[in-house]
Formats: sequence, C-alpha cells, structure tokens
Amino acid sequence: MSEHIGSQTGEPPGAGASGPPAVGSGFRARLLDAVEQSIVATDPEGRIIFWNRAAERLYGWPVAEVIGRSLMGAELWGDTADRGDEIASAVSRRESWSGDVRARRRDGSTFPALLSVTPMVGDDGELVAVVGVTTDITTRKAAEERARRLSVIVESSPDAIIGSDLEGRVTTWNPAAEELYGYSGSEILGEHIAVLAPEDRQEEITFLLAHVSRGQAVRNFETVRRRKSGELIHVSLTVSPILGEHGEVVGVAGTTRDITEQVRLAAAAEQHRRRLEEVERLAALRNVERQAAERASQAKSEFISRMSHELRTPLNAVLGFAQILQLEAGEEHREAVEQILRAGHHLLDLINEVLDIARIESGHLNLSLEPVEVSDVLRAATELIAPSAMRREIAMLMPGDIEPGLAVVADRQRLMQVLLNLLSNAVKYNRRGGRVELGVEHVAEDRVRISVTDTGPGVDPADFERIFMPFERLGAEQTDIEGTGVGLPLARGLVEKMRGAMGVHSELGQGATFWVELPLAVHEPEQPTTREAPRLQPRPVQDMVVLYIDDNLANVRLVERVLQMRAGVELMSAMQGRLGLELAREHHPDLILLDVHLPDLCGADVLAELRAEPATAEVPVAVVSADASTRMVQKFEQAGADFYLTKPFDLDELLEIVDRVRSGTEGGDSISGEQ
Repeated sequence: MSEHIGSQTGEPPGAGASGPPAVGSGFRARLLDAVEQSIVATDPEGRIIFWNRAAERLYGWPVAEVIGRSLMGAELWGDTADRGDEIASAVSRRESWSGDVRARRRDGSTFPALLSVTPMVGDDGELVAVVGVTTDITTRKAAEERARRLSVIVESSPDAIIGSDLEGRVTTWNPAAEELYGYSGSEILGEHIAVLAPEDRQEEITFLLAHVSRGQAVRNFETVRRRKSGELIHVSLTVSPILGEHGEVVGVAGTTRDITEQVRLAAAAEQHRRRLEEVERLAALRNVERQAAERASQAKSEFISRMSHELRTPLNAVLGFAQILQLEAGEEHREAVEQILRAGHHLLDLINEVLDIARIESGHLNLSLEPVEVSDVLRAATELIAPSAMRREIAMLMPGDIEPGLAVVADRQRLMQVLLNLLSNAVKYNRRGGRVELGVEHVAEDRVRISVTDTGPGVDPADFERIFMPFERLGAEQTDIEGTGVGLPLARGLVEKMRGAMGVHSELGQGATFWVELPLAVHEPEQPTTREAPRLQPRPVQDMVVLYIDDNLANVRLVERVLQMRAGVELMSAMQGRLGLELAREHHPDLILLDVHLPDLCGADVLAELRAEPATAEVPVAVVSADASTRMVQKFEQAGADFYLTKPFDLDELLEIVDRVRSGTEGGDSISGEQ
C-alpha cells in the first residue's frame, strides 16, 4: 500500500504492520489534499485510511474522527445498499465502478453525487485499498431538471415554439411547429427562419431580429407566413430575447399561433355585418307598426300591473273588516256580509291572476323548479276541489295506476295553481251528476302528461285558441257561472314557464279534456339518514397565496370566509380574466381558483394562457363551474386543470384542495366531476 499513497499520520512506509496498510507522508498526500474532489480510501476490511481536505469540506467529518472507522458506519453513501453487490463484484474483479448516488453529510443532509470506486492492488495481486472519489453534482442535476421541465413545456405546447440564433438560423423546432409549417426538425434545423416568410414579408424578419437583439420583445405581431406546401397562413407571433448567464442576448425565442380561421371569420363577420345593416335598414321601415303594437302591449301590461298593486291595499281592508263583521253581525246581516266576502275573494283572485299574467309577459315571474311527485300534488288538488264537486254531485275519479314515485320538474305552488284551475273549470262547466276523471301517462321518455276530463258541453275545436286568450269566456259570461276568462291563459303561461306544454281535446256535446305536459324528473339516489359531522375545522397551514378569478362578488366573499378556516392563507381576487392573468404572473400564487364564465375571457382561455407561460405553467388550477358533465370535466382535464369544483361546491372539498396543494400532493387524479 505504501507504494501507492503516503501516510496521513506521518508514519514512514511499512510502519505498524499489524494495523491498517501504512501510507507514507510527503508530496503525494499534500497533492491529494489539494484536489477539489473528495477522495476517501479504505483498507480491504473497509476501514478508512485516507480522507483528504475536500472530503472534510464535502461531508463535514474532520479527518481525525474518521481514520480507522468503518466506511459502512459513516454511511456516506446511504442509498447504495441496493447497488452494493454491484460495487463489491467490480472490486473483486479488480475493476473500477462509477455511478450516481445520494451522498450523506455528517448533519444528515443528502445531495446528489457522482461516485467513482477504484480498487488498488499490490504487486502480488492482492487488494490493498479501495479508493472512492466523490463529486457533488447538485448544480448539474438542477440544470438537468430545469432543462427537462423546459423541454416538456416546449414539446407539449399547443403553440409553435421556434428558437434561433441572432443570425436567424433555427435551433429549436417543437412538434407544434412541425404540424403548423409542415417541416420536420431534420429539414429545418440550421436553416434561416426567412424560409417561412413570403417574399413580401422578408423585411419583417430583419426587423424582428434587430428588435430582439436589442433585448426587446415583440408580442402578438400579426402577419402572414408560408407552409412547406406553399400555402399562406395568418399567424400571431410573439418574439422574445434569450439571455445568457450574464444577461447578454444569445438567441431568439418565438411562439406562433395560427389565426387563419379567426381572420377568415372576422372577414366573414364584416361581410355579414354589412349585409345585416342593409337588411336592418329595410326591416326598420316594416317594423314601425309592429313596434308601436309592442309598445301598446307593454304599456297595457305595465298599467294592469300597477293597477293590480294599487287595488290590493283597499281590498285587503275590505276583506279584513268584512271578516270582523261576519263575526259580530246578527243573522239579518250575515248573508250580506258573506256576499261581500265572496265578491271580495273573487276580486282578489282576479287581481292575482291578472298580475301573474303581467309578470309572465314581462319575464319577471320567479319559479322554483324541483321534482314534484305527481300523485301527491293530484291528491292535494282534488281534496281542495272536492267540496265544490260534492255540492254539484260530481264524481272525482283519480287514476288508479300512477307509477310509485313518479315526479315531474315543476314549481309545486304554480303546478297546484294550474291543476286547481283545470279541476275548478271541470266542475263549474260540468253537468250536475257528471264526473271528472284525472289521467297520468308517459308521452315520451322524458315527458309526463296529466289530463283532466269532464262530461260537460265540450268546446268547439274552432275555439281552441280563443279559449286561451285573456278575458275570453266563449259566451259563458251570459250565464250565472262565475269566471273571469283569465284562469286558462294564466295556466298555459305558467306551464310554458315550467318548460311544459298545455292543450285541449274536445267535441261539442262530448265533454273536454285539458292536458298538461311537463318534463320527467330523474330521482337522485336517497341520501343516508345519518351523516358525518361537518369537517370544516380551523387548522394551521403554512403561508399560502390563493388567487380567485370570479366576477361574482358573493362567491368571492364566500371563499374568503371559508379560507379563514386555514390560518396563513391569503386570498387575492380578480373579477376579470385578464387582471387574473396579470396577478398570477406578478405574485406567483400557490393555487388558482378559476371560474368558467368571466366578463372578458372565458375560463378555458385563461387556463390556456396560464399553462402557456413558464411563470404560471406549474401553478395548480382548480376550475369552478356549474356544469358537472363528463364532457366539460374532460375538456378542462385535457387543458391542464388540476381540480374541478362544481357549483355549489362542497366547502370541505375546497379546503381539501388547499391542504393538498400546500402539502405538495396535488396531481392528475384530482380531476373530478359528475355525470
């Protein structure tokens, strides 16, 4: 051993024959101490016999504490256990071994390293020492990782990304560029980018190169370029300088987006606009009369609405005092008071119906659509009409085969109003001792028809449309049958507002059948009767910035309140897509909540820009949408969204996303949605 390396302890070669192989002092030891690489030597039994100054600096162990110590005990290369057999085999064959390992310092921290192991053999062929040389490759690994990520971004970008030197020779050509221009990488690399420009656009190349060489970027430059096939396309260019280690411009990076279709659509839209202007000019002359009629109709609706409201206040007083009189008046006045009450309630019903018609015509009628069980609403309606039917000896026949749980999508209160109107008419316009029969049937896979059939005089088919006109009673106003002619028009308006339809079948003398069709309700699976307690609990979280892009102030306030459950989470908000992009670029948030519907950009466009820019490409994005369809979820998954929240979103799910992002466990399996 003394022939190969000098002693670190200063003993002469050959001293201490019973101990580790002796290594002499002198020039060779000082030489090995001077090198920048860590050098460690062991005897055949694995005891450390040499430890240079670079090893002290790299591992943190002073030489005095490691000489004579087992190399395995020092655990310098902790993750080489699975490769130990490989190294031992190489040493036994007296061969060198080299590979990447995870080295460990004295304080327990680790770093990537290149380890080279070399056996040292004496003249007799026996192993006398093993030398390990370690090189810290942290910087190299970081550079490789940055290059790998950049390569993934470039290769997966939907935009054509082209790199060139300052003279304009192509150095980078991604798959999107190959698809856009038709040149393969082998064809275009090394060629001048001027090959992509038509003859009349060559000066643009000179302008762009000169601009970028001064360190200035050119964004969204719209021009024309030529494919390999010769076809001309409209493109939008963004050209930026590539800077070297010292800030000098060393190359040019450009992204190209094909806008041919947008230009074509813009031209078509302009042509269509001109044609439309001409059509509108001609139509304006014909619409004067129609607009006047619409204004008159609107004025009538507004007048009726105002008058209805004005009549409510005194009518409420009339009915209120009449009820007091009913309690206090003697028998001689009771009939008069009942007449006042009957007339007052009739007038109140008329006012309510007229007001509802006005609301329908103005589009201000509010409905709460939900699954309504058919048998339940029919039973409730017939019970209310039963006293009137009994007074006229009219039989009420309920359908006997209603499908259990059958439901329609409707506003329960308004559907009850429609059915009461139909049943009331069926009783009023029926013959004494007649019958009213209700029916329920499927008329399509997603439609349910409810019908009311009477045995009255029927309706002439020629009057079917008139019967649904306000205040039209087809002569019944000459009889003693109470009515206003408002109920059926109101009922049809309500049904149509509930996405349904209403009609009548009848022949004179054969009775009439009025029917209502409504959408079938799909029942959701019943929820368990017991639920877990809410998991919304305060919990400490390290500092974190969340950016919420949404134009609904109420939603922003909600998220702000929810995120207060996580200490250390700061919320920034933007009510426009472009402002959200600017905040994302400037502040580099840890998580972005992105609404789909924004006033200036759609959420898909915002997500595309976030993913296209290196500064925001890796930021986790949670899309917030009311659309829970599989199609929409897949669309945003393919566009690069990490999470998908459906409105109204579950607050626990929102906090779980925040926690996962904070802990660094966000991933592709986080996309979720409902059918």
